[in-house]
Amino acid sequence: MKIKAARNSIETDSSDKRNTAVNANTAAVEEKTFLGTEPIGRLLFKLAVPTVIAQLVNMLYNIVDRIYIGHMPGDGSAALTGVGVCMPLILIVSAFAAFVASGGAPRASISMGKGDYDSAEKIIGGCVLMQVVISAVLTAFFSRIS
Repeated sequence: MKIKAARNSIETDSSDKRNTAVNANTAAVEEKTFLGTEPIGRLLFKLAVPTVIAQLVNMLYNIVDRIYIGHMPGDGSAALTGVGVCMPLILIVSAFAAFVASGGAPRASISMGKGDYDSAEKIIGGCVLMQVVISAVLTAFFSRIS
């Protein structure tokens, strides 16, 4: 009797796991299709708000950082000058990173969507290599300037 009860509980547990997996797959499919089914205004709002919030947080961080550095006794003005000089360089490096990512991520996603994981891995590897090469070139260029 105990073996039969244990077997029934195992079968019940496995069927619950299958139902959970089916529900998870259904949720994933619904999540993937919302870009094609929801109204444009709602999508714009849903996708733009996190981006705007991230930009605001980044801007506030930079402002507070400059205020803090500017109020440092002694070398505050020189440190603030250093931050002002380095910010464009950081933006240039970030622009190149976005350049590589905005080309590589969609190509890798398309390959993964087709089920071609080897190709996606090669694309991502190429992007990492390209970013390392760009970083080395930018480092050499900026070190020659200073």
